Amino acid sequence: MEQDIGIQPSRSPAGVVRRRAPEGGRFGDDCGPTGWPTCSLLSRCLALWSLWPIRRCFALYSSFWKFNNFKFVALDSPFDNYTRALGDRMIRRAFVNAFELFAISFTGGQVLALLVAVLLNSIRRGVGLFRTLYYIPW
Repeated sequence: MEQDIGIQPSRSPAGVVRRRAPEGGRFGDDCGPTGWPTCSLLSRCLALWSLWPIRRCFALYSSFWKFNNFKFVALDSPFDNYTRALGDRMIRRAFVNAFELFAISFTGGQVLALLVAVLLNSIRRGVGLFRTLYYIPW
């Protein structure tokens, strides 16, 4: 008995139609006109570009220097930039505002989620309608 693994059924209104897999591959392996190698190479390049640690190391390194006219100038102390930034009243207020926003929104979101869960668990009539209204994408 001969078996062709490359043939898979696909449904159509007229019934079951059999398709053949692409030469040397499986169904779903094609990622554009040149196939999966291009798709794989593109995704790897994007991952390396966005997650590359050299950019972060350069940012950390340059934070200890003064950048003036395309060259690095040494500071009196390596932490001068940080002491000047943390000494600024507006920067400190920005940190406080960011923390307050996080604390209020995170706590409010957790309380709201708990209330909705308790409400869904306690009601008996209209549970389906409430769940439908809750899960509709806005």
